[in-house]
Amino acid sequence: MREIVFRGVPKNKDYFFRIPPEYYKYHNASNLIFVYGSFLKQNEKTFICWYYKDVYRQAEVIQETIGQYTGIKDCYGQSIFEGDMLRSNNSEEWCEVFYEDYAIMLIVFHNKKYHFSYTIEISRAKDKIENNFHLIGNVHEYEKYAKE
Repeated sequence: MREIVFRGVPKNKDYFFRIPPEYYKYHNASNLIFVYGSFLKQNEKTFICWYYKDVYRQAEVIQETIGQYTGIKDCYGQSIFEGDMLRSNNSEEWCEVFYEDYAIMLIVFHNKKYHFSYTIEISRAKDKIENNFHLIGNVHEYEKYAKE
């Protein structure tokens, strides 16, 4: 059974100092901090929530940065989320990951230009991605790729 985890960038950058280390990850390349846990939308606000020492915690996050774990890891064992960017081990191509229900859509770029896209079921994608791709970041870290 697939683990259901979400991540997002907190609106309050200082908030992560109050978050236990196992619930956030700092990305040096972009100076972004992602928090990990359950997703909650309340009124017009979005939150990532978790329990720590039996106490419910939450951090308001920027809605556009929320991504769900796909249940797949790259060739180095790193978890892949929606919005992540992968590079092929065999070429200069890289792709952005979109996740919906039981399928992943990969939009493939070559020389920073759209090349093609395809959708693949999770069960089939797992072997292909885990053996042929590695995580290079996400669209929030590498906006220059996402916008070109």
